Amino acid sequence: AATYAILKTPGVLEKVQAEADALYAKDTVTEADIRGLDYIQACLKEAMRLWPIAVAQMRTTTQEIEFEGYTIPANELVYIGTSVPHFMEEFFPEPQKFDPDRYDRREHLQPGAYAPFGRGTHSCLGQSLAEVLMGICIARLFHRMNIGLESPDYVLKTKTAPTPGPAMSFKIKINGERNPAKSLKAEILGEAA
Repeated sequence: AATYAILKTPGVLEKVQAEADALYAKDTVTEADIRGLDYIQACLKEAMRLWPIAVAQMRTTTQEIEFEGYTIPANELVYIGTSVPHFMEEFFPEPQKFDPDRYDRREHLQPGAYAPFGRGTHSCLGQSLAEVLMGICIARLFHRMNIGLESPDYVLKTKTAPTPGPAMSFKIKINGERNPAKSLKAEILGEAA
């Protein structure tokens, strides 16, 4: 979804490529460098907001509770729609628009507004690893390859099973290499090819 949005949204691709190119201009790349990819990380956050993988959390009440005038008995399974606020204008102006600059404006930090990895003590244990892996994958892809959508009119199709996300029919067009790769050993060690 992030790849689609980066390619589809005017002005985004150039910013992603510039940040990725700056990352790979370094002799070595650390986890902190990847976390410091502010624009790429904002693109990933925005993609997770618009195309969430975890749309809800299930919890069982341990005691009877009152919520918004409703009584929910103890031992009742409840679904918490953690992605519902992702599409509410009161949290995210123009909620259907891909806008990585939202994260500079800190819209996602409003209480209850943003929860792509769930919420609370049972949120995703893999969040930290996922953020680093997604960051390095997007940086590497857009640093190395010159890619585009098969058609500029393409609209991303989604699927719901086994989890929500882009449909398997999503394709990109490879137009060549931007920065041909060094040998893998040279890249890992930061040596010249």
